[in-house]
Amino acid sequence: MLITHLELENFKSYASERIEFLPGTNAIIGANGAGKSTLLEAIGFALFDHLEQGMKLANLLREGTQAGSVVVGFISSHDERGYEVERCFNSKSTWRYRVYDLETGQCLVEGAEEARAWLRQHLRVEPLMALDTLFENTIGVPQGTFTAPFLQPAAARKAIFDPLLQVEEYKKASDKLLDTCKWLDREAGKLQEDIAGIQGQLRVLPDLREEEGNLTDALTKLEQHITDLQTRIEDISEELSALDRAEDRVRDLANRIQQKEALLGTHEVLLQSERRQLQKAEEARAQVDATRAGHEAYLAAEAQLTRLEQRRQERDRLSRKCSQLEAGLASVEVKLNILEEELAEIAAAAERMRALEPDVKRQEELEQALRRAEEEALRLEAARRREREAAEEVHRAEARVKQCKDGRQQAKALEQELAEIEQRIQYLDRQQQKCREERATTLAEVERLSKQSAALAESVTARCPVCEAELTPARREELLARNEQHIRDLTRAIANLDECLNERAQQISDLTSELNRGQKRLQALPSEDDLREAEEYLAERQGRWEDAKAEVDALEKAPNQVEALRQELMDLGDPRREYRLCEDRVRLGPDKAEEQRQALARRQGLQ
Repeated sequence: MLITHLELENFKSYASERIEFLPGTNAIIGANGAGKSTLLEAIGFALFDHLEQGMKLANLLREGTQAGSVVVGFISSHDERGYEVERCFNSKSTWRYRVYDLETGQCLVEGAEEARAWLRQHLRVEPLMALDTLFENTIGVPQGTFTAPFLQPAAARKAIFDPLLQVEEYKKASDKLLDTCKWLDREAGKLQEDIAGIQGQLRVLPDLREEEGNLTDALTKLEQHITDLQTRIEDISEELSALDRAEDRVRDLANRIQQKEALLGTHEVLLQSERRQLQKAEEARAQVDATRAGHEAYLAAEAQLTRLEQRRQERDRLSRKCSQLEAGLASVEVKLNILEEELAEIAAAAERMRALEPDVKRQEELEQALRRAEEEALRLEAARRREREAAEEVHRAEARVKQCKDGRQQAKALEQELAEIEQRIQYLDRQQQKCREERATTLAEVERLSKQSAALAESVTARCPVCEAELTPARREELLARNEQHIRDLTRAIANLDECLNERAQQISDLTSELNRGQKRLQALPSEDDLREAEEYLAERQGRWEDAKAEVDALEKAPNQVEALRQELMDLGDPRREYRLCEDRVRLGPDKAEEQRQALARRQGLQ
């Protein structure tokens, strides 16, 4: 943090003042009482909520004023931005405590608690450390007492320096690093094992490289062989295509041969029939030649033969057409059979889809449940980590509360001891005052006797100081000797009183030093506010811990659910994939039904 300026209004000896600070070392010089220490007090008051022991807000106000204010401008080390902290107060309380952003001019924080929390963050001070104690033991150390903490017992030094040196934070960091060290040791062991395994593998590396070279040569030969085989396969594929085309032609020729053979059989039957007719006609012609009488009968038979020939040709045409129709009908029947089989398979697929619907639905439900369970399992790990962290924080907070309570007990005992010291100081002050009064009275008596003796010695006709009668020389000498003796006695009494005063002053000084040390020890001990903050912090951390434990309890079954759901999905298989295959098959149903309808219509037309 870099303090850039300080503005004071009605603060102790300052009526209104703005002081600029530059980066580096700033020297503040002036006569005693000029207000040098006041600047430090103002910074401690605004940024660290610090008041000197026994000082009240009224003591900070300039004489004759009702309210004052302190504004401290600084550049935060937290985010390198400029801010101003304004604290306005009167003799009773602080009535404004704000933090402003210098760039935007906006008020970021308002209120004492909020301002202290914000300042802790930007001063990088732990929540449990008192800001005023930090200031008193670091920046605002009174003159002449800088080395005083080093003279205190070890326990008192520990209470002062441990928070300043962040010993507890280093200890926490060290404890946290133990897990990291253990993890690094485990990882190092694993790496050593991996290195040993790799070294074992490296021993056979030359053999493996030789084997790699042999395999590379073999692979090259195989690739060449594969290339030759691919070329040969291409040639064979061309030959196969040519053979397929030849087979199609042969099949077509075979069909045509069958048709021709059928037609030839029909023609042979007709030829035999015609031959019989011809034979009969020839016999008839012979008869006609033999008998002219039957000539007309012959002509009629010849006409009949012509009609029979025409009928034979018509029958042959119809027979060929019938054969063609029968072949087409057979092709249609084959196609219908195929379509019926495909439609039966489609119907079976549709039935299988209906049977698979519950399994598919169950699969989707299981997958959704598995995703939720896996998310909960991940949340469980995070919740367990938060629970461990919360437990550690609770333990630390409990230790802090215990420390505060022990400190408060020590503070009460110390307060009682300090009260007794103050009573002793007050008693010694009264004794010292009595000694001073007695000394002043004795000193006045010495002066009176000295004046009286001087008057008796100088005057020839001295008179008695009691009866005013003239003194005889013997009486005067007697009075002078008595006064001299009385003066010596009083002088010894004054010396005794001076010794007593010095002794009392030394005792008061020792007790005052002891009182100051005790007050510093008391300031170093936790206050009621510290105890309250520690208890509130503990309650808040306990609440977080309970929330984390509740979340862990709620998610505890997630890993078992994940395993159970994965096992159930494994047992169920993949009905959705089978369902989609059946669905693709069923989509062909309308097209196949249309083909069947067209085939039926064609068969009906052929029939």
